[in-house]
Amino acid sequence: MINYAFRNVLVMVCFFTVTINLSFAAESSKLNFSDCIIVTSPQAGRIERKAVQVLQEEIEKRTGIKPHIDFGWHGSYKTVIAAGLQSELKNFTGPFYLELKEIKVEKNEGFYLSVKKGKENGAFIIAKDERGVLYGIGRLLRKMYLTKNSILVPSNLRINTAPKYPLRGDQLGYRPKTNAYDAWSVAQFDQYIRELALFGANSIELIPPHSDDRATGPLMKLAPMKMMEKLSEIIHSYGLDVWVWYPNVGKDYLTPAGIKKELAEREKVFKNVKYIDNVMIPGGDPGHLNPDVFFSLMNKVAAVLNKYHPKAKIWVSPQAMAPTRQWLKSFYTHVNQKPKWLGGVVFAPWVKTPLPEMRALVNKDIKIRRYPDITHSLVCQYPVRDWDLAFALTEHRECYNPRPEAMKIIHNAFDKYACGSITYSEGINDDVNKFVWGDLDWDPQTPVIETLRDYCRFFISPKYADDIAQGFMAEEKNWEGPLAINTQVEVTLLQWRQLENEVPANVLNNYRFQMGLLRAYYDAYIRHRLIYEIDLEMQAKDVLRNAKQIGSLTAIDQAEKILKKAVEEPVAVDYKKKC
Repeated sequence: MINYAFRNVLVMVCFFTVTINLSFAAESSKLNFSDCIIVTSPQAGRIERKAVQVLQEEIEKRTGIKPHIDFGWHGSYKTVIAAGLQSELKNFTGPFYLELKEIKVEKNEGFYLSVKKGKENGAFIIAKDERGVLYGIGRLLRKMYLTKNSILVPSNLRINTAPKYPLRGDQLGYRPKTNAYDAWSVAQFDQYIRELALFGANSIELIPPHSDDRATGPLMKLAPMKMMEKLSEIIHSYGLDVWVWYPNVGKDYLTPAGIKKELAEREKVFKNVKYIDNVMIPGGDPGHLNPDVFFSLMNKVAAVLNKYHPKAKIWVSPQAMAPTRQWLKSFYTHVNQKPKWLGGVVFAPWVKTPLPEMRALVNKDIKIRRYPDITHSLVCQYPVRDWDLAFALTEHRECYNPRPEAMKIIHNAFDKYACGSITYSEGINDDVNKFVWGDLDWDPQTPVIETLRDYCRFFISPKYADDIAQGFMAEEKNWEGPLAINTQVEVTLLQWRQLENEVPANVLNNYRFQMGLLRAYYDAYIRHRLIYEIDLEMQAKDVLRNAKQIGSLTAIDQAEKILKKAVEEPVAVDYKKKC
């Protein structure tokens, strides 16, 4: 009888064969845009111009081809990518105007994307507002097949879409606590913010220099204040909103001197950071103030904030670590009085009020934002369900954690209660989760495999996009059920090792591919250790059972020697070295 592991291997071989055939079929349904011209309206605004620049640059990075940008339709084009506002349609669609003028994009940030095949091949992006142009270009880039000296576009591309939720974003905290951001340069942040925007993000949340962390770290290339200033300008340049997560970490909020010191520190930040649209101030984690003190402080903070950013709002969360009923009642009473500065309420980690209950407690006209912890795997808001102890002890809280299916379940269980999300992150271990969650804030019905294919096609490799996407899906299954009997772990490693042997150097050196490859090897390494060490433990127990026959000290000595094999004669050493 075929064992389960071998059966799964056969299934994977068949899967790879089918995938290759599908890839060849998909290749034939693409149009060649390698000599395309990019066209937009002569009246294009700042964000539209930035969007077409992004399109040009991202194509050039991947293909070596730098399409020319025309502001206005000039003459005849063999292939064209035309993008702009529907109010300016005539200025950038040329002979296609009559065909496209009936297209209507009703909602802000929405877009219409269509590819037309004929004497002149064209890809057309029509949006209601400037952000919609950026998101339409992002969707086109996600679907393109960009390789060296080649630009291919699916011939059947037809999309008319708008986001379901108005708030979609991620927190990028430049502080030593994170697993990546503190080592990044301005250019790396710029690229990452761009990538989030191309997948539909409209908000990025920053952290001020003074938070619940060390002031600086050895990997930082800029002082935290200087980086915050630059990131604010980068975010604004893409037309996104700038948020600031600003906890109350001062020592004194009760005396006039303490409050004055706190306000002076915040004023320096608000003055130096050129663009701020919203500030999120948690009720705790860190900081914990009585609601009367907290809301009195918010009145003062709002006055300082609006001095430099008149339209900026403050969002608050009941994020107390151990709130009493009276604390929560007082907090919601203050919220429902709707102070002028209030932007909304935030459902965050450590909030003791379930989200549906929060929605019932807060007045209907007050917005609720989600602040989901997508970055941690245990001791957190959304821990991995029934996680095997061997994984929990070795991979722990902040390992590389692609959880696409779990993200969809968690997102869609509560999305209707909020206006969207800005996710909580401590680096790039949650990179897959960021893009899956953001796509779900755009459209909760988006299949996660579709997001992953776009993610892999645009960020890693068009040729291997589906195989790598399936690899990420498989890694989530590695964490299901008892590890010792989960043969999926070996199948997942087989998938990634096959890719490792096939992909070119630029894919092998891609950090997103490397993170997936590392997890595949590491999961298999831990499974081998677990099975081996369970067996050693059983052998040791067998010896101890014979203590009456061989003597207690002899039994203990033999048992210890058996257990020491875990260190002295380890298994899967090649996997460990690989990691």
